[in-house]
Formats: sequence, structure tokens, C-alpha cells
Amino acid sequence: MSRAFARFILTRLALMVPTGFAILLICFLILNLVPGRPGQAGETESGGGTEEARAQYRLFKETFNYDRPVLFNTDFWVERDEVRALLDASQLHAGDAAVRLEATHRLEDLGPYIVEELLEIMNHDSARRRAAMRQLAVNAQRRNLYLGREDQIPPELREAQREVVRHNRMVSTWAPADADTEEQLEALQAQWNAWYLEHKPRFELSAADKWHAFFFDTRFAAYFGALLRGELGFTVYRRPVLAELLPRLKVSMILGALSLTLIFLIAVPLGTFAAIRRDRWEERGMTLLLFVLYSLPTFFVGTLLVEYIPNGQPLYTAGFETARVVAPDASSWQRLQDIALHLVLPVFCLSYGGLASMSRYARSGLLEVINADYVRTARAKGLPESLVIVKHALRNGVMPLVTMMGLLLPVLFSGSIVVETIFEIDGIGRYMWMAIQMRDYSVIMAGLLLTTLATLVGTLLADLAYAWLDPRIALDGRVGH
Repeated sequence: MSRAFARFILTRLALMVPTGFAILLICFLILNLVPGRPGQAGETESGGGTEEARAQYRLFKETFNYDRPVLFNTDFWVERDEVRALLDASQLHAGDAAVRLEATHRLEDLGPYIVEELLEIMNHDSARRRAAMRQLAVNAQRRNLYLGREDQIPPELREAQREVVRHNRMVSTWAPADADTEEQLEALQAQWNAWYLEHKPRFELSAADKWHAFFFDTRFAAYFGALLRGELGFTVYRRPVLAELLPRLKVSMILGALSLTLIFLIAVPLGTFAAIRRDRWEERGMTLLLFVLYSLPTFFVGTLLVEYIPNGQPLYTAGFETARVVAPDASSWQRLQDIALHLVLPVFCLSYGGLASMSRYARSGLLEVINADYVRTARAKGLPESLVIVKHALRNGVMPLVTMMGLLLPVLFSGSIVVETIFEIDGIGRYMWMAIQMRDYSVIMAGLLLTTLATLVGTLLADLAYAWLDPRIALDGRVGH
């Protein structure tokens, strides 16, 4: 590898970092700034649900960082008058259910930043003392150290997580009941004040702490930090997203790789034939057939295949392979045959539409070079026409396909929602569609991240292929002479 080529690769890789970060930020903001709150509609209809249901919803928000501001955190600047107004709006006798829930969510999301204000209200505002104590029982709780399933807590976090759970259960019981007497309220008030003296450093923020919270105690910072650690968050079922994606990614990559390979292997010969037989009846008939296929929607063809081909006779129209429960004693060769029979129809549906466009690109690229000087020189030397086309014209003629193949690389990772849903294949595409229906933002974000990464890598590979295929293209991006 030459020094110039190495510098070219390093430059492209360096440009991928800010580009990928910008795309990640834009996708994250779009997903998190859409109106509404996950789970809010059902909660509003039920008037807020039971206290247990609300506690579960608070855990849900904490799991996906919905209790944090999206990009910048200004919660520590909240004034005491705003806290009083939110407490009044959150009471059962105030406003309609939607207003009460919005105020309750806002108070919960402010978390530890308003603990001192709630204590001041509790100690000096007798009319709001009960409400302040009830809210303290929520806001004084500590964040969980691990938000996945309890049986998957890492060993190094188990003891500290148990302490967090113990503390949160303790303070959650310090909410006053409506029937508590004045003496009981005073005892509870003294308990809260004693607790605060013990935990006071946790709530005293210096200027540096506030600037740190402004940038880093946010939803995006939490997600990006987890991403740098190789974590993609948790699904709505509190399972790690990465563990859910990897098996499905393998399925979609097999489908995508087979379809792209099939398109390339068929499109290049078809495009070459069309360029050689330009404006003849063979070329026009082939073009007509390809564009008829291109005009048929994938969902239409796939539905017809599923409807009129009996499953398993001889091809399968559902799933990626026969369940091992049905054929537990199948050998490796039998399983490979079974997978191949499952793949024929989905790969066909993924491939036929791309043949028309890719073959036309190959035809156009070959027509541009087929009458070039170096091709005419090769003919003048007496070389066979087939050798002239394959050795001299085809290499430069397929240059447009390089860009197309690079841009089609995301298909390997993102899968096909339509094909995987019709044929009931548990790949990335079908999983993403289910995540969209369930508003599982962590899975959606992971899918967008994979697509972004695949697009950037595909663009890089296309640039490298251009430099390899055409020596006239200098590594600084200019065309040489």
C-alpha cells in the first residue's frame, strides 16, 4: 500500500467520524422531540392508574432516560414558585386528568434537582406540606445502576444495586397518608430533615457540577456514553438491544448478500449484452421484460407467491428455516438444504426489481467507453471482440455500478421490512417494523445507527474501488491526465 493510498483511507475514515456523529444526533433528536410521551395515552385514559402502575412507569422512563432533558439540562435552574405551581397542578382536585399527569411527570422528571425546594416547601408552607412529602418520596430516590432484567445484573454491580433498591424502598414509604394526624406529619417531617442532613452533599451543586449536568446529565449524553461502551440500551422488555439484534442481523445479511450478489452477477452480463446489441430487437425485448419486472411492487409479488405456492411444496414461503423442534435430528447438510429452500422466494423478491436499474447502469457505463480510443486501439490490434469487451471496456464500463453497490450496502444490515414481513422471516427489517409499532425507540435508534454505519462504510468502499479501478483518479479526488 502506497503512502498516498494510506493517507487517502485515513482521510476518509476521519471524515466518517463527524459525519456519523451528525447523523446520529439528527436521528436522535427526531425520535425524541416528536410530540407525546411513550405510554402517556393509556395512562391518561385511566386517570393515572394505581401507585404501583405509576412506579412501574417511572422505572420505564428511567430505563430509557425519558426522565432526562433531551440535549441540554436546565432543571437545576427551576425556581421554587414553579415547584409550588406544579405541586398545586398535580393534586387530585386540580384541573383535568391530562393537566394533573403533565404536572406529575414534570415534577418526577426534575428528580433530585428540586429536593431542596421540596424540603423548603415542606418546612415553611403548611398548606403544601403533604404534597411536598409525597413528591419527596419519589424525587429523593436514587437512579438504578443497572436497568436491565434483575437476573442479568453484572456481578460487580449487584451489591451497589441492592443498596440503591434498599434506599429507594425506604424513602418511598415516607409519603404521608391522607389520614395521618398532625403529630404523625411532624414526625415524618423530622425524618425527612434528618435524612437530608445525611445526604446533603448529593444535592449541593457547585458551578462545575451545574455545567457538567447542563451537558452530560441529558438523554443524548447518556445514550452516547452507552454507545461508546458498546451498549445500545434495552428493549421495552428490558432485554439488551444488541443481544436481540445480532441473531436477526445474521439473517438479514444472508438475504441481502445473496440478493446483491445475484443482482450483480445477472445485471452486468445483461447490461453488456444490451450495450453490444444496442437498438436491436433483442435489446428492446430484454429491456421491456426487465421494466415489467421493475414495475411490479414487491409486496404484490410476495403476496401472490405466499398465496399460491403451498408452503414446503417444494419451496417454503414462511420463516428462515424449519424449526429444530420439528426436525431435531437433521444433519448439517439437511439443514443447509432446508435453509436454501426457504431462501429462494425471498431472495427472488429482493432481486428482481434491482435487475432493471442495475443492468441499465451497466449498459450506460459500457456505452460510454465502448467507442473510446483505447478500445478502438485494442480492436485494431486484431483482438477478438469478446476479449476487447471483457478486458478493456468492461473494467471502466462498470464504474457506475461501483457507486450503486456501495449505496446498496445498507441493505445487508437494515433488511427488508416488506419481504421479511410477508415471508415471516425474523430479520432486522421485520424486527424494526415491530419496534415502530411498539414505539420501541431504543431498537429504532439501533437500526438507524446500523444503517448509518453501513452507508458510510459503503461510501468508503466505493471511493476505494474507484481509485483501484481507474488509475486516472488521483487519491486527492482530482482526475489525473
